[in-house]
Amino acid sequence: MTMPWCVTWLLAIVAPALVAQEPDDAEAAKVRFSVDAEGRVCVSPDPAAGGEGGTRPIADPNDEMSWANVGALGFLALLGTGEADLASAADADRFFARLGAGDAELLQVLVERPTDGAPRWRGLRRLLAVRACADRGFRPALGVLERIAGDDAEDAGLRQAARESIAVLRGEPIPRATTTLPPLAEVFAAAPIDSELCLVIDQTRLPSPRPMVAWARTTGLAVTRRAIAAAGGTVSAAQWAGAMSLAETPGVLPYELARRYGNQRILRTALAVHLPDDFPFGEPAVWLSLEGRFDVASLRQGLEADEVPFAVVDGGLRITVADGGTIAVTATRVTGSFGSGGDGDRLGKERAERVAALLPQLAVAAVVTGSLPVPEEASGFVPEAIGVDVPRGDDPDRALVVVARFPSENVATAVEGQVRGLPRMLETAIDDGEAPECLAPLLERFGVTRDGSVVTMRLRTAGLDMEALLTELASMRGP
Repeated sequence: MTMPWCVTWLLAIVAPALVAQEPDDAEAAKVRFSVDAEGRVCVSPDPAAGGEGGTRPIADPNDEMSWANVGALGFLALLGTGEADLASAADADRFFARLGAGDAELLQVLVERPTDGAPRWRGLRRLLAVRACADRGFRPALGVLERIAGDDAEDAGLRQAARESIAVLRGEPIPRATTTLPPLAEVFAAAPIDSELCLVIDQTRLPSPRPMVAWARTTGLAVTRRAIAAAGGTVSAAQWAGAMSLAETPGVLPYELARRYGNQRILRTALAVHLPDDFPFGEPAVWLSLEGRFDVASLRQGLEADEVPFAVVDGGLRITVADGGTIAVTATRVTGSFGSGGDGDRLGKERAERVAALLPQLAVAAVVTGSLPVPEEASGFVPEAIGVDVPRGDDPDRALVVVARFPSENVATAVEGQVRGLPRMLETAIDDGEAPECLAPLLERFGVTRDGSVVTMRLRTAGLDMEALLTELASMRGP
């Protein structure tokens, strides 16, 4: 079966570069996971040694291969941490499951408050235990979670996580932390004037990223089952350990980043991008601004351990990165420029106010502020602004919403007509055997409307089992 490009693209997003089967044969059963004295999540036997012994960390923030095997969903989880911290983007339930820790061990971690001076990873492990209680629906932990949530001596982030887990376990709306951020016009006033694209990710509007990480792993298992069945032969314990560690990377890397550099919390991301004429071959110039709560002291310790050069400026840090880029860090903001994204004139207040006014008030929004390097035949259909709203788990009317504003009502009408034909195209592909039957439930869930030059697309996700859908798609994917 040849799948339509959209299905193939979807699978490419959800599956990491290499994925692993559950340990269900003699060699795979020899694989073990552990946490070493430094708090690193390790696998044994060491895949690099090729033998039966040794251990190796699953994910290393300084290893390019760890980043290569995160997959697109892993990067989305890191960008869209929801209204939470970096460690909470890790697969909390899987963190304990891979260690063989059951409910009793989870409770033990919850009740043991780390002593002053304890390694940072012990506090992170307790935070993950709080998140895991919600993810696995462990209601017997409610009493301990309530004590944590009401104890002013506990870390503020841990108390908020406990309140959120309590709400999940009780089936109540998740309490959102109150945040006050500066106006976007103020933020974008410092962006380079030659940017063609201004983009905002509002983390406070996003759901928890942990389901995405779990979907990637579960989907990967189906892919590997099919690949192993097709290839035949045997797989050694070391090979299993390598495959499993790569599959686990997206769910471990956020924890490892927090363990090494501090549990940073991003509330909003603003990007301004200049695309060269030869894009995608040429490197874009990027300016960014992250707002949130940043642990400067822990970041400094991590940079010193890695021997990364930096300067201390007004209590913050200024870091020089490759190609002359710079990153400035304070307790509430991170700004950076890469390529030539920090050079030249700025948008200024007046232009930034126009950009902010055009941005849709959605979780992810972008405004086109210049001429994009697109084919001439498509240039008239580039939207002026586009926004995406991502469904949250506690919203009873969950839906993925895309809103696009076009240069004119005529263009919007043409786009609306094309979009309305998508369900019919998918239905025909299913009937002709070119698309899997499991996509059929999407047909009645999709809708499109137009209001003047604004086109809104909506896909209802309430009641849709995304994990089952993605797993079925992955099991059908061709070699």
